Amino acid sequence: MYLKQIELENFKSFGGKVTVPLMEGYMAVTGPNGSGKSNIADAILFVLGPRSSKAVRASRITDLIFDGGAAKSKAKFMKVSLVFDNSDRIMPWDDDTVILTRYVKLSENGTDYTSYFFINDQKSSLSEFDTLLTKARISADGYNIVQQGDVTHIVQMGNIERRRILDGISGIASFDADIDKAKGERAEASSNLERIDIIRAEKERQISALEKDREQAKVYLEAKKDLDIANAQMVYRLRDNEKATFDSLGANIALIQKDIEGLRKDKAALLGQRQENEAAVRAKEDEIAAKVGPDYMRIKGDVEQAKIDVATEKSKHDSAVEDAEDQREFREGFVQDVEENRNQYATSAQNLSDLQIRLEGAQADLAAAEEEERRISEETSKHGGELTELQKRLETLERDIDAAGHVQQDAQAKAAGAQAVLDEARVAKAKAEEDLESARFEVKDADWNLQEVKRQAGPQNEIDELGKQIMALKKEEAAKEKEEELKDIAEKRTAEFNRLSTEKRVSESMNKGSEAMSRILALKESGQMPGIHGTVAELATVDPGYETALSVAAGNKMGAIVVDNKDVAARCIEYLKKNGLGRVTFLPLTELLPGKPRAKAIIALKSTDGYATDFVTYKPEYANVFWYIVGDTLV
Repeated sequence: MYLKQIELENFKSFGGKVTVPLMEGYMAVTGPNGSGKSNIADAILFVLGPRSSKAVRASRITDLIFDGGAAKSKAKFMKVSLVFDNSDRIMPWDDDTVILTRYVKLSENGTDYTSYFFINDQKSSLSEFDTLLTKARISADGYNIVQQGDVTHIVQMGNIERRRILDGISGIASFDADIDKAKGERAEASSNLERIDIIRAEKERQISALEKDREQAKVYLEAKKDLDIANAQMVYRLRDNEKATFDSLGANIALIQKDIEGLRKDKAALLGQRQENEAAVRAKEDEIAAKVGPDYMRIKGDVEQAKIDVATEKSKHDSAVEDAEDQREFREGFVQDVEENRNQYATSAQNLSDLQIRLEGAQADLAAAEEEERRISEETSKHGGELTELQKRLETLERDIDAAGHVQQDAQAKAAGAQAVLDEARVAKAKAEEDLESARFEVKDADWNLQEVKRQAGPQNEIDELGKQIMALKKEEAAKEKEEELKDIAEKRTAEFNRLSTEKRVSESMNKGSEAMSRILALKESGQMPGIHGTVAELATVDPGYETALSVAAGNKMGAIVVDNKDVAARCIEYLKKNGLGRVTFLPLTELLPGKPRAKAIIALKSTDGYATDFVTYKPEYANVFWYIVGDTLV
């Protein structure tokens, strides 16, 4: 491998494109001072990628771009390519010729730049350059290129530093770097293997759990299949039972229809008898009227009037008895009120006496205070230095006088109130006694009127005969009513049977779930499983009149049980599985999120009563629960 050509474009003093061919063996480049001999060596170092721009005799990389000289403008970019003969494949690149190109382009501001690297016209990077050159034991910072002073520097340096240079030239340093890199990769691989072992163990545990779930799922599917078969058998049996019941009801309805036909015939016969009886009664009345004369109709009218009078007096008597009972209850209540008023009066009198005593004491204190004030006034002229203290005492005494006056006023007001209550109680008592005497008199008068009516009514034989006829007619009407009642009873029993059958089916499907819910709530009441709040229905109060609306909006979610978190729900579910109970829906508070009404709900709000949540009263901690249950449902 050797460098056989250098291609430069706008590099330092070389404006435009310049190609420098290098033959195999030793080559020398000669020329006068300032002709650019050193710039060729700088171009080689520039492509090899030195750590500092000072190695190529420049303060900044942009200083390497051709500045145009005296006649041309400054270039916008520069490019240097090193063409190597790689027929011996010392450089790890599968090509006989390897071209390493570095391209630098100025930015728009003329200060910053962008650097590009290419290998055989393929875009690359500086690190890839370093890898190829290191494998070929070429380094910009090594001694592949010997500059002025390098030999003297190597001779004068120490043994250790010289050994490092030799290691770099011979490639030992490259191997050491590869060893260090391999050790790092090995440590990283070991760490990755440990992580892989942890992941593998976790995956194995997950596979084991999934296998258990798979077995449980198989058992569930088999049980579900058996349950579906059992449900189908139960439905078939229920259908047979319903059919048998329907047939039985049909037979009963036929019997009832038969009875109805018989009753209709009896009704027709009774109507005929009734007409015959009415004709016989009219004939008998005509016969009696012919024999007795006009007195019969008068007697009959008197008898009817007597019956009416008896019924009227009996009604008055009953009313009088009820009024007497009301008066008695009123009197008892009034007597009790009077007794309470007496007790209150006695208490007020005692309080008045106490207040009178306090008033006398206050008046005595007032007299003493006035005497004290007079004495202080006399001493004020004598003892001018004690005026401030005496004024304070005077203010205290004035406050005491005011307090005593207030106590006196309160006592007088309470005494007046007690006297008014006592007077009112006396008036009410007198009125109640007067009403009671009046009620007693009315009862006695009603009893006397009843006895007088009975005395005037005379013999009861004719009245009894008419009563019997009236009873016969009532029986006929009762037979008609019975016919209608039997029809209603048959229809009601059919409807009731259908309702009970439906409720039975629903109850059988709900019993297991309700049992599971009851067991969970029992755990809450006993405190065996903390974190259970109760059912959604228990945690809220619905405003009157909106029960049906909330029931429809919530559906069966009102039976869900609210718990603290997912752990509590998991323990409850495990308990239900362990005891073979049904299913229950659990709502963990930590998993429920708040929500906001949708736009269409907000638009429709004005034409409704409001959101469903507005008609439910609950604690703030359950706000997310009821948002989950009814959301932005509008009532």
